[in-house]
Amino acid sequence: MRLYEPLSGNILYNGKQYQDYKVSDYRSLFFTVFQDFTIYNVSVAENVLMDLVKTDEDEKRVIDALKKVGLYDKVKNTKDGIYTLISKEFSDSGLVLSGGEKQKLAIARALCSSAEIFVFDEASSALDPISEHEINSLILSLAKDKTVILISHRLSTTRDVDVIYLLEDGKVKEQGSHEQLMQLNGEYARMFTIQSRQYLRNMTDTCREDY
Repeated sequence: MRLYEPLSGNILYNGKQYQDYKVSDYRSLFFTVFQDFTIYNVSVAENVLMDLVKTDEDEKRVIDALKKVGLYDKVKNTKDGIYTLISKEFSDSGLVLSGGEKQKLAIARALCSSAEIFVFDEASSALDPISEHEINSLILSLAKDKTVILISHRLSTTRDVDVIYLLEDGKVKEQGSHEQLMQLNGEYARMFTIQSRQYLRNMTDTCREDY
């Protein structure tokens, strides 16, 4: 994203050195949801658009994005709807969101973006497994005509992507589809198997407690 200049090697976009692009033009290609994203004490709509709502079309984009991430029902029941302020810092009627809901709001921003490359850095880490699956499916739906990069330590998010890159010590250690890496039976397969067992164990324990 050109936040740092590389000390060696080349970064190309469509076969062209990225230094040959105007910085603002190059950065506009990207939309990112970082692990430490920020939600601002402005309205829900402004948090989604990252801009003022200027037209009816802007309102529609906000509402559609909120519906897709599963937040619209909560927002529409507030006094001012999508114009409700986030948090109670400036208004007693402000909307208070949980950690998972804040992540959904951050992801809704991507749905309103015209960027060509989306980067999601642990973007579903605060969600429960069902919500995580729904959000990841939504994120991957962006990949129909975009480039989507998912950065994750939770390998349940990687099964449906086109290519997985396993990084270790700054280098690509393994790469391929989920099926290819499982057949390789290397580090990815080992990590995925361990996480799958732990997930099934947690689910079993939860079911026993409920019973």
